[in-house]
Amino acid sequence: MKKAILALAVLFLASTAEAVVLGASPSPLAFKGTRGGSYLKHLTVSTTDESLQCQVSVSGEIEKWVELGATSFTLQGGRYQLPVRVRVPEAMPNGVYAGKILLRVSSAPSDVGGTGLSVVPGISVKVLVEVKGEEGLWFRVLRVGVYNAKEGDPVKTEVMVKNSAARPMIPSITIEALSYDKKTAYSKSTLARETVDAQSRETVTTYLPSTGMKPGLYWMHFRAEFEGEELWDSLETFYVLEAGKIPAASNASAGGEPTVIIHGVLDDAFVSIGNPVLGENVEVQADFRNIGEVPLDAKLRVDFIKDGRVFASKTGSNEYLEPGGAKRMNLMYKPAEQGEYTVRIWVEYAGLRTAVREAKITRGPCLTSTSTSTS
Repeated sequence: MKKAILALAVLFLASTAEAVVLGASPSPLAFKGTRGGSYLKHLTVSTTDESLQCQVSVSGEIEKWVELGATSFTLQGGRYQLPVRVRVPEAMPNGVYAGKILLRVSSAPSDVGGTGLSVVPGISVKVLVEVKGEEGLWFRVLRVGVYNAKEGDPVKTEVMVKNSAARPMIPSITIEALSYDKKTAYSKSTLARETVDAQSRETVTTYLPSTGMKPGLYWMHFRAEFEGEELWDSLETFYVLEAGKIPAASNASAGGEPTVIIHGVLDDAFVSIGNPVLGENVEVQADFRNIGEVPLDAKLRVDFIKDGRVFASKTGSNEYLEPGGAKRMNLMYKPAEQGEYTVRIWVEYAGLRTAVREAKITRGPCLTSTSTSTS
């Protein structure tokens, strides 16, 4: 049977002529757990000094996993129990990960006679985290997109995917161009060998021929599967334009005068609480207008951002608007965690997007929202 070892150091403090013993146990401090788990242990720090001051830090590959109960403390009575919590990130591969807890005595550095060097006394305790369990799969499609194309040119599509698993994955992605009445299929591409590296985010770009597609509005059908499980199934609109014609929104980069105006505007967007008693449902609403010359099919897009990352991305249903038409779009979402969220709201249509509006909401015992802004 393995026994815990006491880490010891004999410290010669600059402020005294006496040697002080600093110890910590167990050493190493070992954890066993599974991905996403949280585990707490205590490190016992002891000394022969009755009131020694200590500073604590963590280093190594698990540095960001470790939460210390204190980063500085006084060993009153020569003993202190330091809480050490390890939170194993999601999708970490099985294995043993290591780091160190460094305990430094809060005193002036001691000169090492004749060397010109000085030292700050302290000890380090090795920390080991063994990650075990079945290595699950975390793979999803974040977003898809299709671009308008001139007649005869290929149609550009993009599929943004995220692989949070511990191993590479090869999803099956099918992209198909359809007439707006969905009765005619023009071109199709199936990607079954596109490898997405472990713990990565990638954008898969594909060009489909526009053979036989006359100027007008079309659908692009996106489907994605992995090992028989459906990950994504959506229809996105795009335009095939007459050769030499460009949408007004891209005129600045393409040069020349626009001959076809494809333009939508987001007049207003706001967040309201659907259930003020329970504080669960959030309703996002957006007022969109088609001020262009051709019909549009549009979708409401919303990102919920928490702690600097996209916590959830939501998409509303397809809405068809004739030129001059207006529509109030909406979708519902229930934030799963408490905290403050930034809500980014926009509308996508025919390969283009409106300006982005933002709102702040706080998910707590009850949910509150603030006004929106344009960015």
